[in-house]
Amino acid sequence: MATISDDDILYAVNQRSRQDSEYRRQLDKAIKRKDEDDIARLVRKAVKKILGILVDVTFDIIERILGRW
Repeated sequence: MATISDDDILYAVNQRSRQDSEYRRQLDKAIKRKDEDDIARLVRKAVKKILGILVDVTFDIIERILGRW
């Protein structure tokens, strides 16, 4: 798996959210439930779709997303 910055990962999540309302709905639902596994899955999906690479999703990313939305 590639190593990229947290900002790159958050950029991909934001772009994916703008492109796909179903993705945004799923992410919002996972955030409301504070389902870290689902958030990580959705982040990986966004990064793969937008940046074309696979990444590990760290706790720091999940915390930033939970605090951001």
